[in-house]
Amino acid sequence: MVAVATAVVVSLTLAQPVRAAGGVEVNNQELQNRLFTAYARLHNPGPNGLRDMMLSADLVGYREKNPYATTEQLHQRMASMRSWYDQNLTAQDLERPAFDYAMKLLNLTALHPAGAQAAPIIRDLLESTIGKDIKTWAVTSDYVAGSKFQHTAFSQLYAIQDLIWSRVNQRGSIDSAFRAAWDGAIGAGMNISANATTDQLLADPVIATNVNVQALMDQLTNSTGYLQEGQEQLAAKLELISAQNDATLALMKELDAKYPVAPGAPRPTLAEQQNQRDLAAERQKIIDGAATAIEILSTLLGFADPRAGKIAAGVGKAAVQVATAINNFIPAVAGLGLGEAIFSMSTLTLTGNVLGAITSVLPLFSGVPSPEQVMLDELAKIRQDIATLNTNMHSRFDRLEQGLTNLYGDMINRFDEMMRLQNATNAQLANLETQLLRLMPRLDMWGAEIIKGQQEDILYDTNLMMNKYIDYEERYGQPIPSYNGGGDRYTEPEGILRTAATTLSTRAPLTGPSTGWSTTDPVQALNTWEPNGALGYLEWYAGNQYGLPTSSTLTKPNPATWSFAARGYGVLALQNPDYAKQVSATETARIISTGQDILTVNRALSKPKSTPGADGKRTNVLFTGLTADYLNAVGDLRLKLTAVRKKYSDDKEYNLFGPIDQAMPDAGKLTDPAGVQPCNGAPGYLSRPNNIALSSAPSVFAFAQYAHPDKPKMSLCYDAGMVNITRSSTTKFYITKASLRVQMRLRVQWGSEVRDYQVRTLTTPLGETCREYRDTGEFAFCYGLEDYLDNWDSVYKPMFESGATYSGNEQVNTDVRTRMTNFLAGRQAAYYGQVYDDLNNEASDIHRSNAEVTRVVKLLKAYTQLGFGRTLMQDDLLNAALFGSGRIVGDDSDANMVKDTFATALAAYAHCNAPARGASCTAGNGAFDPLAGQRHLTDCVAGGSEEMWDPVGNCIVAKAKSRHGLLTERYEAASVRIANGDYAEGMPEVEAVITGLTMIDASVRG
Repeated sequence: MVAVATAVVVSLTLAQPVRAAGGVEVNNQELQNRLFTAYARLHNPGPNGLRDMMLSADLVGYREKNPYATTEQLHQRMASMRSWYDQNLTAQDLERPAFDYAMKLLNLTALHPAGAQAAPIIRDLLESTIGKDIKTWAVTSDYVAGSKFQHTAFSQLYAIQDLIWSRVNQRGSIDSAFRAAWDGAIGAGMNISANATTDQLLADPVIATNVNVQALMDQLTNSTGYLQEGQEQLAAKLELISAQNDATLALMKELDAKYPVAPGAPRPTLAEQQNQRDLAAERQKIIDGAATAIEILSTLLGFADPRAGKIAAGVGKAAVQVATAINNFIPAVAGLGLGEAIFSMSTLTLTGNVLGAITSVLPLFSGVPSPEQVMLDELAKIRQDIATLNTNMHSRFDRLEQGLTNLYGDMINRFDEMMRLQNATNAQLANLETQLLRLMPRLDMWGAEIIKGQQEDILYDTNLMMNKYIDYEERYGQPIPSYNGGGDRYTEPEGILRTAATTLSTRAPLTGPSTGWSTTDPVQALNTWEPNGALGYLEWYAGNQYGLPTSSTLTKPNPATWSFAARGYGVLALQNPDYAKQVSATETARIISTGQDILTVNRALSKPKSTPGADGKRTNVLFTGLTADYLNAVGDLRLKLTAVRKKYSDDKEYNLFGPIDQAMPDAGKLTDPAGVQPCNGAPGYLSRPNNIALSSAPSVFAFAQYAHPDKPKMSLCYDAGMVNITRSSTTKFYITKASLRVQMRLRVQWGSEVRDYQVRTLTTPLGETCREYRDTGEFAFCYGLEDYLDNWDSVYKPMFESGATYSGNEQVNTDVRTRMTNFLAGRQAAYYGQVYDDLNNEASDIHRSNAEVTRVVKLLKAYTQLGFGRTLMQDDLLNAALFGSGRIVGDDSDANMVKDTFATALAAYAHCNAPARGASCTAGNGAFDPLAGQRHLTDCVAGGSEEMWDPVGNCIVAKAKSRHGLLTERYEAASVRIANGDYAEGMPEVEAVITGLTMIDASVRG
C-alpha cells in the first residue's frame, strides 16, 4: 500500500508540467495561516477547542465592527460571549459531533443580543457552512433539494477552522489590542500568541511530528526536489489513513457481529461503550494529525504546481472524510440501545458523509489533463474502503433500512463511473453530479417527496426561481440587477420562495385532506399525502382517536416543501445581503414561524407524560395506544387464521402442520377393548391378551382414524379353530386328535379394503378331542372348539401371552403413512390457498383483520417519523424495527409482508396437484415446506402459549410480538430522555433549516 500511495503522489506532478529545476515561490502569509490553524487544531482539540475557536471568531467579528475598541473592551466582549455560551449550552451539546457542536456555537454567536452578525467573518462562516456559492454543473434546485450541506460535515469543519484561525493570526499580526486580548484569554492556554510567525510555528514539536515542513523549505531552490519531498510525505500520510481504515473496518465488522441490530441480541455494557468512545477519540487524533499534515502539504505542493496541490487536497480531504466517518461510527455500533448520546453518529449520517466524500472529488475530473491511472489507484483505495464498509455492514444496513444497501451499491457505481471519466466535459460532469445529488435525498425522510414534487411540476415556479437566481452572479457574471426594478429583480424569487414556504406548503396538493377529517380513512390519507403532507390531519387524528392533546384542527405545513423552499430562500438572502435586508424582517419571521409550527406538532406527538403513569412509563397515550392496537390487531389476525385452520382440520384438535406421528387428543386415541370379537362373527368374544393392542399400533393409525375423511377403522379380531386334525382307531374306538389355533389380528379397514397389520398366533396340541365307539357310533367324549375356548382365560390365554408367534405387514404402515402425508399436505395447501384468497378478498374476516394490522403499522411509521424524528435518526434499533428487513410485520406500500408471506407459502405447494381444495395431494410429490424462501421471516422463532400450528402464521405472530416489545422499549427510552431534558425532539432537517435561516437573517440585517 505504501508503494501505491507513493506512486499516486508522484503522479500528481505529471498532471501539469512544472518549471524544471526552478525555484519555488512560497506565499508566506498563506503558509503561516495554515501552520497557525494546524497549531490550534493539534493543541486545542475537542469541545473546548471548538469553543475557543468560536470565541475567537466572535472576537474577530466584534473587532471588525468596532475597530477602536480598547483591549479592556475586547476582554469584556470575550467574557460576555463566554457567559452567553455557559447560559445556553447543555451537557448534551457537548455530546454532539464536532461539526454539529461548531454549528451550535455559530448559532449562539449569531444570536447574541449584541452579536457581530454582520461582521465579515460571521458572514464568511455562514457562507462556508450554509453555502453562499453552490457552484454546480447540475441543476441548482437539485443541489438545494439534495441538502449537500448536511453531508459534508467533516470537510466543512476543517474549512471553518481554517477560516477562523487564519483570521486570528492575520488580525493578531497587525492589531496589538486584539492580540493582547486574545493572548490573555485563549493564546496563553495554548502557549501561542496571535501574531505567531512562521518560524515560531515551525519550531512546534507537535507540528513537526506530523509534517516536516523544514524538509521542503530546504528544497526551495529546487522545485523537483521540493515536489518529491512533499509527495513522499503526503504518501506516508495517505498510507497512515488507509492502514487505520483497514483496522477500523475490521473492528467494525467484529463489533457488528458481537452486537447485531436484532431484538434480543447482546448489548454492550456501559464500560465497553465508553471504551470504544475513548478508542475512537484516540484514533481521531491520528486522523486529525494526518489531515492537518495533508492540508499543509497540499498547500506547499500548490506553491510549486497548483494542479498537484489541488489534486492532493481533493484526494486527501476525501480520504479524511471517509476515515473520520467510519471511525465516528464505531461507538454507535458499540452503543446500541444503551441510551447513547442522541447526537452520536447515525447510520444515515455515516452514509451521508461517505456520499459527500464521493461528490467532493468530482471537481478533480474537470480540467485538463485527465487524472492519470496512478491517481485513480489512490481513489480506488477510498472506493475499496467504501465497498468494504458496505460488505462488512451489509446485514446491519439491511436490517436498518432495506434501501440502504442499494444506496451503497449506487454510490459505488457512480464512483466507478466517475473514475472512468477522461477529459470530462461539463455535460458529463453535470450528468454524474445530478446522479450523485439525487442519491442524497434518499438519506432524508422526505427526499422522495421533493423529487416527486419536482417531477410533477407542483414546485415548478420554486424550481424555476432557484435555478435562475441562486448563483446568479456566477451564472451571469453580475449580481441580480435590482431589488425591485424592471427585468431580473430580487423580489421575484424572494416572493415565490417565501410563498412556497409559507403558503404553498400548507395547501393541496402538497397537504391534505383539507376537509372531512372525521370520515377520512387514515391509510388512504397516508397513501395519498404521505406523512409529511398529512401532518395536520395526523395531529387531529392523534387527538381524536388516542386522546393526545393537540394544538388545532388546521392543516399544517408539509415539512418537505417548507424545508426545500426555506433553504433556498436562505441561500438567496445570503448571496444577496444588501437586497435581503430591504425585505421586511417579518417575512423571514413568517417562514421561520411556519417551520416552528412543524416542530410544535413534532414535539406534541412525542411529548412524554408529565409524570410516570400507573405502569411507571412515560410514553404518551398516542404511542401507548398505537402499540396496544398493534398487539390487538395481530392477536385478532391470529384468531382469524386459527378459524381457517380449524375449518381445514374439520374442527378436530390435531396439528394440521404437525408430523403424521403426532400425539392425539383423548378423542382421537386408539383405546383397547377388554374383549376381542371374532373376525367372522362366531363363536364369541375373548378377553384381550396383553401381547396385542390397538394402543401399540403406530400413532399414524390413530391419526388416520381420527382425522381422515375416509374414516378408516383400526380394530382387533380373532380367528380360532381346530387344526392338525388326525383320526386313528383301536379295536374299540375311533380317536380324533387336534390342535387349537387362535390368531389375534390388528386390522386396518380403509373403505372396502381390509388388511392385517399384525397377527399373533398360538397353536397348541389338544391331544384326544373325541373318542367314538366303533360299534355303536356313540361318543365316549367329544370336545368342540367352544369347549376349549371356555377355558381361554384360565388355560389358553396365558399360553397365548407367553408363546404366540408374531407376523406383521409393514407395507400396511407404509401405505397409511403415505396416505396421511398426502392428506395433511393437501389440507395445508387448502389452508394457505384459503388464507391467500381471503387476504385479497375485502369481504373476508382475514382481510379486515389484516387491514387493521396495516393501519396501525402505517400509523406507527408515520407518527414515529413525525414525532420521533431525531430519535429515529440516532436509534438503530427503532429504525430497524420500523424500516429494516426485519421490521414490524404488516402490509405497507413498500412491502406486503403478510400477503407476500402467505403467497410464498402457497407457492411451496405448487406440485401438490390435489384434485380439489382440501383433497389429498397426488402421491409421490414429496414434502412441502411453507417456510422455504420466506424473505420476511428469516429471523423468526415460532412458538409460545398461543401456538396455532401454522408455521407461517406462528412466525408472523412471534415476530410481531417481538417487534412490539422492541418498539415499546425504544419509545419508552426516548420518552424518558425527553422528559429528563436530555434533548428536544423535532425533525432534524427542519431544525437545521430554521437555525440556518435565523443566522442568515441576523447576518444580513446586522
